[in-house]
Amino acid sequence: MRVFFVCSWFPNRVSKSEGFFLKHYAEAISLYNDVTVFYVGEDTSLTAPEELTEKIHNAKVKIIFFKPFRSGIKQLDEIINALKRNIHLHKLVAREFKVARPDIFHFNVMSLCVLIVWYYKLFYRIPYVYSEHWDVPLRVRLGLIKKWLQYRVGMTVSALFTSSLIVCSQAMKDAFEYFHISDKMKIISSVVFLDNQNIDDEKRKHGKKVMLHVSSLGDWQKNISGMIRATAEVAKTRSDFEFHILGYGPEFDKHNQLAASLGVLDSAVVFHGFVSDEEKRSWFEKSLFHVLFSNFEGYSLVTAESIYYGRPVIATHCGGPEDFVNDKNGVLIQPNDEKALAEAIHYLLDNYEKFQPEDLRSYGESIFSPQMVGMKHTRLYEEVLRR
Repeated sequence: MRVFFVCSWFPNRVSKSEGFFLKHYAEAISLYNDVTVFYVGEDTSLTAPEELTEKIHNAKVKIIFFKPFRSGIKQLDEIINALKRNIHLHKLVAREFKVARPDIFHFNVMSLCVLIVWYYKLFYRIPYVYSEHWDVPLRVRLGLIKKWLQYRVGMTVSALFTSSLIVCSQAMKDAFEYFHISDKMKIISSVVFLDNQNIDDEKRKHGKKVMLHVSSLGDWQKNISGMIRATAEVAKTRSDFEFHILGYGPEFDKHNQLAASLGVLDSAVVFHGFVSDEEKRSWFEKSLFHVLFSNFEGYSLVTAESIYYGRPVIATHCGGPEDFVNDKNGVLIQPNDEKALAEAIHYLLDNYEKFQPEDLRSYGESIFSPQMVGMKHTRLYEEVLRR
């Protein structure tokens, strides 16, 4: 099938991490389909629009950068730049449409760019599916935020004519249905686009036992301070482990100060800041397990990555992880229960060998692999086209 993959986010030269997971989805879907990705972004250094064509695996990527309008009035700037974005996107899609008509559009993340997809739906009868990755409805349902009108309107409008609204977890589906955003929901898990071959499982047995956490360290969501306090409690009775925290964010120094005040900085708790993908893979290889103590997660890709690498996990009942974490690959606890976290850490430090890496990798590949995720999208496209 020919798929036009329209993205409101996409990694690019201005923001390399923006919507990186959408790149992986496009790569997975392109294993079975002819995929063209469309993205329009802002670049303040330009004097005129600039168009780029790239290739990621089997997918073609069409990108236009434009110089954003700046008046100093935020609302006005947002409106004008949204219009400029849609004009550029319309020209880009129309040109590719003349080359070869797509069988289906796949729209990603709410934005006014949905108007372009609507145009082809209404005038050319080409269906579209809509993937939403904002977990705002889940946060609202959990009582973590109150003001979300713009998101609710945006998501409801984006889903208005869709054949299917795709989310990555049961918790996300339940939240979207609870707020009546759509009744055409489909769950397809996040994709893990990593090399889990040739993992040396013996490395985890050398030296002190390593437990791992990877994130941008936002305490409101990830509860880093709770993990530090639980780790300090465990360190009172044993010294055979180290908790390595990878990632960087605005609260990095605050977390270091907490660990220092508890007497565990650079002993039981070690911060590394931002690391490369290669370094992250090396740390997973050396680790016994990954810890997630979040208050909410739409999915938790890093938890999936840990299982994909063959490492068990501690995770909370916070939304997404319940779909794939069970007693065969880890331990689930309640959010904010630091005593339960300390007990789970003790348990996995002493019993990690009960979780065989090959079994975990096999389980991960059956859910998160590009082949599996790409095939699930392909089957959904086929189902939509048969209607």
